This record gives sequence, structure tokens and C-alpha cells, in this order.
Amino acid sequence: MVQGSPAASRVFFDSHWPEARAVSDEQRTIYDAFGLALGGGGSFLHPGIIWRGVQALLQGHFTGRPHGNVRQMPGMFLLREQSIVWAFRSRHIADQPDYGTLGQILRSALAGAN
Repeated sequence: MVQGSPAASRVFFDSHWPEARAVSDEQRTIYDAFGLALGGGGSFLHPGIIWRGVQALLQGHFTGRPHGNVRQMPGMFLLREQSIVWAFRSRHIADQPDYGTLGQILRSALAGAN
């Protein structure tokens, strides 16, 4: 799910993950439905943001032109049928799930949903 227009999203995904499919939610209706709020000042001042920025720069990633509301907090959700099986809601804009254990978390969540 992305906030940008379908065209802007396609440009991004074509260059980073061509096989991906995303839902364009320019009005942020789905973000609201999943309880993803807009971040306040504290979500932008968290010390982890500086560390994530340094990591990104060292990997050759640079800040581009923002699309959508930059205050929109991100999240990740695993859905099965009409239920949320697993959810991660970021506490600040640089907060991410532990991608190293994400596969295990998803397998557990799916097994528990049976």
C-alpha cells in the first residue's frame, strides 16, 4: 500500500521491485482502517532515525522527493481472508520489524491461523 499515485508507485516499484504489486491509497483510507496514525514531532526526533539515515546513505540510498503525507506512520500486516494474522505498527518513522526473523514470524502467524 502506498500513498502516491498509481503512476508514481509504478515508477518506484519498477526500479526497486518489479514483481511487486501495491494498492494506491492517496486518500489514506486503508491507513486509517489499519489504525496507522499520523506521526507527531516525537516520531521525527527519535534517535533511531539518525542511525537509519546513516545506514541508508552507506548503502547508497538518498532522500528523494516525498510523495503523500510524510507524517503518515508505516506498518506491515499479514492478512488471511478477512483477518489480520500479524501486525507491525511503527512507533516512529524509522521503526521497522526485525526482517531477520520475519519469515519465522509469518510462518508462526499462518500456522496459528489454521
